[in-house]
Amino acid sequence: MKLELLKLVLSIKVIVGIILSLPVISVIGSEGEDPVAGGEDPEENCYNLRTRPGLCLHICLLEFDPEDVNKTLEQRHSSSVEMEKMQSTFERLGCFVKSVRNPTDEEALEFLQEGKKFCEELKPSFLVLIISTHGQESTSIRNAKEHPSGVAASRREREHQLFFHNGKTLQTREIVKRFEPPSCKSLADKPRLFFIQACRSIFDDENHENFDRGVMIQLQSSATREKPVEVPRQKHERLQDTADAKVRISEPSEQEQNERVQEVLKWSEEELETKRQILQYIKWLSESNVAKEENPDGRKKLSDALTKKRFSQPKRNKILAASEGYEQDIFDHFFNAIVSEPAPCGNDTLIMFASAPGKEAYNRAKQGGWLITNLEAQIKETMDQNPERVDLLAELTNVSHRMAYEFETETNRQEDRGHKSVPCLYHRFCKDFIVWPEEMKRVKELCEKDDKWMDFFKMKP
Repeated sequence: MKLELLKLVLSIKVIVGIILSLPVISVIGSEGEDPVAGGEDPEENCYNLRTRPGLCLHICLLEFDPEDVNKTLEQRHSSSVEMEKMQSTFERLGCFVKSVRNPTDEEALEFLQEGKKFCEELKPSFLVLIISTHGQESTSIRNAKEHPSGVAASRREREHQLFFHNGKTLQTREIVKRFEPPSCKSLADKPRLFFIQACRSIFDDENHENFDRGVMIQLQSSATREKPVEVPRQKHERLQDTADAKVRISEPSEQEQNERVQEVLKWSEEELETKRQILQYIKWLSESNVAKEENPDGRKKLSDALTKKRFSQPKRNKILAASEGYEQDIFDHFFNAIVSEPAPCGNDTLIMFASAPGKEAYNRAKQGGWLITNLEAQIKETMDQNPERVDLLAELTNVSHRMAYEFETETNRQEDRGHKSVPCLYHRFCKDFIVWPEEMKRVKELCEKDDKWMDFFKMKP
């Protein structure tokens, strides 16, 4: 009996040893099953990026030919360089990359729709969308609400817009929403990254300053501070930076001048109507026994708002006199613009703009946009030093540092020199975004044998 039991134990040990010695084979399921059971990443609190490649879409604008002959958009420098940099960067991070150059707004929407379709079919482990173009923030009035005074209160919001080849725009928020669940179910609980190389300038406020002058700070001595990595350039070559913003360079046409006259007449009508509404609102405040409050700051804000609305000085003075004690209430009700999120940042979403709200982003000749240039340089530097592991959130912080400390505008115009631009990062990641490049490379090689993944490269640009 003891001999038989000993033989049984030895047999079990042999079987276990054979099983443990078998090679591990990873297979990408045709219906989107993950090769790792349960889809859990070995590192705690990390997105599972080891099992399937990511998809990267890049919309890049260099040339503009607006349908509106009165609209002029400057050409962007080095768009081809941007495409090469982003393709190289995100291929190394485990993505299949597809780019489109100079699309119209409709062509861009078709490209995004095709990309979304491939997301649903291929179920990538993450999505990256990069857009390089001109941009702006404009004010829209929405959600007019009824009010006891009889004067509706409107919500004024800043909305970020992106320009396309034909001069038409798309809202950044609408582009991002296309890939948010439930609109794109396959990306639920998966990271979605959006990089926007475009200005966030404000052109409908003549008193707004669209550039960032920066501040003087004390840096470490050169002996202790690491030397920044510079992009090689030819001797005596001068850097040229331009803004990724809508710029008018043509003289106004006769049609524009006529439209200007009509606009002035419209201002006069709006001035009278706004004055009537403000006086009606003041009357309601008084009859409702709303307490008056001395508020110099509110008075200044109301005065500035009336000035921006082009009220004549006599009318402005009359309104300010009637508004005494109610200035903040009136400003909040009629003029207070709410700077809303430029795009909906849902769960598992990251959005990185090349500049802060209301500020210009810059594009450098022969190098491309500042955000694109520094993103590529930072990832390359990290992977050259430590190719085993990339913590993307940490790298994006370093990208911001590079732009803040190592870049400022260099142009032929003295007044445009020395401006700064620092990226603005929004995210609602609930896990770390860690990439293991060598493992992602092996996963991509497996997928390259699958016709469904290869169809992604046949997608019409």
